[in-house]
Amino acid sequence: RTSDSIGRFGGDEFVILVEITNEEDHQIVAEKVLEAVVKPFDIDGKKVQLTASIGVSLFPRHSADASELIRHADLAMYRAKVGGKNSYRLYRAEPT
Repeated sequence: RTSDSIGRFGGDEFVILVEITNEEDHQIVAEKVLEAVVKPFDIDGKKVQLTASIGVSLFPRHSADASELIRHADLAMYRAKVGGKNSYRLYRAEPT
């Protein structure tokens, strides 16, 4: 969509900015991204398949600061990696 943006954050990490009307829609977006990423494709006649771990943070629920939102999404992404390949996690604050 024209309202969405994607950018390479560094290495193999990307940030996707998506406008959603309901917080629950983050699930639909994450599942669509995973579905697109895992589709096999050919490079020089060799089949290649990627995996993805997605971390989600929501504005303004998790922060109104861009750096903080990225940090929260990064924490959620690492939780997704621990949970296995091709998954996503919504940021949740750790109890203090």
